[in-house]
Amino acid sequence: MVNYNENIRKLHLQNNNPCLDLRSSAVSKIYCSILIILTLLAADKASAQNIDSLKGLLPNRTGIKKCDVLYELAYACIDIDNKASVEWSNKSLQLASIAGDSMRIVRASRIKAYGFRRLGMIDSSLRIYNYLLPIARRHNLTQEIKHTLNVLSLNYVHKSFYDKALKYGFESLELREKDGDKAEVSMALNNIGVVYFKLEDYDKALDYFLRSLDMNRMRVSSHLITTLVNISVCYAYESNYKQAKKFVDEAISTCGGQCLDELQMQADFALGLIAFSTENYLEAEEHFYTSFQLASQLKNERFQLDNIVYLTQTYLKNGKVQEVKSLAEISESLLSSKLTYNQGMIEVYAELIKVYERSDEPQKVKLYQKRYIELKDSLFSYQFAKNLMRVEADYIGRENQARMDAKNKILRLNEDVIVRQRYVNIFIGVVAILLMVLAYILSRMNRQKRTANQLLELRVRERTRELEVNRDLLARSLEERSIEMQRISVDVKRNIATIKGLCMLGMKEGEGLSTSQYIDKIDCTSDQLLSIVNRFVSN
Repeated sequence: MVNYNENIRKLHLQNNNPCLDLRSSAVSKIYCSILIILTLLAADKASAQNIDSLKGLLPNRTGIKKCDVLYELAYACIDIDNKASVEWSNKSLQLASIAGDSMRIVRASRIKAYGFRRLGMIDSSLRIYNYLLPIARRHNLTQEIKHTLNVLSLNYVHKSFYDKALKYGFESLELREKDGDKAEVSMALNNIGVVYFKLEDYDKALDYFLRSLDMNRMRVSSHLITTLVNISVCYAYESNYKQAKKFVDEAISTCGGQCLDELQMQADFALGLIAFSTENYLEAEEHFYTSFQLASQLKNERFQLDNIVYLTQTYLKNGKVQEVKSLAEISESLLSSKLTYNQGMIEVYAELIKVYERSDEPQKVKLYQKRYIELKDSLFSYQFAKNLMRVEADYIGRENQARMDAKNKILRLNEDVIVRQRYVNIFIGVVAILLMVLAYILSRMNRQKRTANQLLELRVRERTRELEVNRDLLARSLEERSIEMQRISVDVKRNIATIKGLCMLGMKEGEGLSTSQYIDKIDCTSDQLLSIVNRFVSN
């Protein structure tokens, strides 16, 4: 079971890499060593160049500028040379302290504490982080507070002080939830899940791991893969092997078949656990051995201890007594190196007791029984249980209070909504009444308009009839006048024709000139009268 803040140096392994089997031939082991060295050299080349360039800047820097260069050196040496990182960060811290620069003090101290943690000096790392936290709080350095709380929680997990780990884990979660950064919230949820896993409360652990997965499902990263492995291990301990296999397979497929060493180490541990739980001990041995080997290469002592516990049990199941003894020697060597991973040490002590009981070595059995009892009593005391319950109760109380506050807020919002809805309803009612009045007025106006239109239409029809009557009368009058005029015209024409005839007769029979002139005039006048009559008739 692992967490995300193990920022170790990672090597890519192919699935057919001979380094995955320490039991391979001597030639393969030599080849493996050369391959690892070449890979490390290639990975370190860029970092080494950066470190050299930073070292070249030191003679030309003083005061705060030199402090910053020393910090960059310490940062560049992380997981390459952690001892050097601690030394450079310590020098940067000294200059920051002289300058009284709180931000630089916190920053340099954090790198120093991280270096101690990578060197396995958890107690030294804890002292520095506990010193840093009040400074970060005093100056309201939010990012530093979140980081410090997170690492304190992880360090206390390693020390098996789970009450303190939960306390700082929950506080870190609250800060990250306020900021709303899903990746950071997911990290905090995962780390709290690790604590509950170590307490063997797998239901709660799964709850936090699944919540962490939901927050980070869309982002492919080591963070996601580790969460998938953690979920797989939880399901394995709950004997839900189908789900366990599903999540570890998803983790491996997310790697694309080429997981980094740390992720491959986690995946093999999960696969070994599934195989062991289903009594497939040969497959379990293979996976645990691979995980143990990767943990050794990465100098991950905590994971070495976890794998030793299960390898011992697997070897015993497979009847490999000699391998059990060899593993016991490795365990003793690890335990003598001042490890600080208390939970892992307790489990290894328990396995060593079983091994030496089988090999009939009472002195060693007595020695490890004593160490087991002392360490377990120091960790799982009544005070520890009470502290753990208090932390959980405080957090649950805060959660309940937060829920109550949220419910009260919802109730207040509901009341506001009801009041607003009441006003809206009143407004809608007024608008509806106005619309009804308007509709009545429009309807009445429409009826009046229709009545007016009907009256107008009636008057138009009456006027039309009058016009038609007048037209008929006028037509008849015109017709009668035309007839009369035609009659007059005929009479006039007849009379004029008579006059003309008389005139012509007078001209033939008349003798005097004056009479002839007179007759001419009569004739002319008759022509004019005839012309007028013709024009009048034609018009």
